[in-house]
Amino acid sequence: MINQLKAQLHLWLDHTPGDLARATTIASVRRLLKNCSLRPGVIEVMSDMLSELAAVNQRVRDLDLTIKQLVTPLAPTLLHITGISHISAAVLIAEIGDISRFSSSAKLARYTGCAPIPVYSSDKERHRLHRGGNRRLNSVLYTAAIVQKRREPAAQQLLARHEPGKGTRGARRILQRHLVDIVHRAMLDDRATWTHQVTQLAQAA
Repeated sequence: MINQLKAQLHLWLDHTPGDLARATTIASVRRLLKNCSLRPGVIEVMSDMLSELAAVNQRVRDLDLTIKQLVTPLAPTLLHITGISHISAAVLIAEIGDISRFSSSAKLARYTGCAPIPVYSSDKERHRLHRGGNRRLNSVLYTAAIVQKRREPAAQQLLARHEPGKGTRGARRILQRHLVDIVHRAMLDDRATWTHQVTQLAQAA
């Protein structure tokens, strides 16, 4: 919707707006349409597109708030990990389910596609990227790795240590694999908290 509206604004007004997910940008485009000299029919169509986009933006914000309210009590430890937002935590919870079904972080790493696959060539062992696994989880861990690269000193040190030998991509994959260990421990801690709370409620009842 945003791309379609930007195309129309560029075509009719030679104007490229900023972020149309922001209410202030939509308001500025409304003012632009109000003061332009286009035919009324064209203005009406673009005004309708703006109204529809504003409604979708509000729906997105409402859903973000709902997800935040649902995830916060379920994943307090997970949310303390740098790079894991409420949306990322929701994906992890929805895709993984009960973390106890993964008895080790290595099994979770394989499930997420973050475990390198050993390859043997000329009697030499090396590893290649695993392109299988759950791509939604892999995307969450990739995003977390990028955020940690920018903000987390420990992650920056790990990358600096491995980049000379593994390259930028190889070092980032090592960071992703390390993040699987952190996520696995965090989700186990959160599960223990749920179990304790449920036990207390059952005893109180």
